[in-house]
Amino acid sequence: MKRSPYFLLLLGVLALVVVAFVIIRTDSAAEGGDDSLLLRIALAVLYALMTVGPAFGAELALRALPRATQATRELRRRKTEWRKSVETKRNAEKAIKQVEDEYDAYLFWAAKAKGRYDRYWKKAHAKAGFPAVHGTSIPTTTTSPDISVEAEESS
Repeated sequence: MKRSPYFLLLLGVLALVVVAFVIIRTDSAAEGGDDSLLLRIALAVLYALMTVGPAFGAELALRALPRATQATRELRRRKTEWRKSVETKRNAEKAIKQVEDEYDAYLFWAAKAKGRYDRYWKKAHAKAGFPAVHGTSIPTTTTSPDISVEAEESS
């Protein structure tokens, strides 16, 4: 992280302010009684930590914030991507199911139409005196000699 040229100057000023507060607090606490030097140093450290500690904690939190927001954005993007892929899969499954249903309906109606056609056609075919046809093949017709002669004369 690039720092301002005034960063060290401001840090020095902050250190002087903290030292001044510590001296004022420890001297004012010492006026009331005769405290040892060790106690005054412990109070100085405590006062310094109470002054600078919250700022240090806030600095750590603010430095972690961009990483947290970036991770949150990435998580949101991946969730959206996952939802879209699930939706795409669901739509594909619906389309496949619809094609299968339409094919089943086609088979049903084709079988029904074939049965009806066979029933009427076989009756008409038998009535006309043609022999019974097995399977689904279409009978062939033979042309009469009169038709072929007429076709040759016209050419």
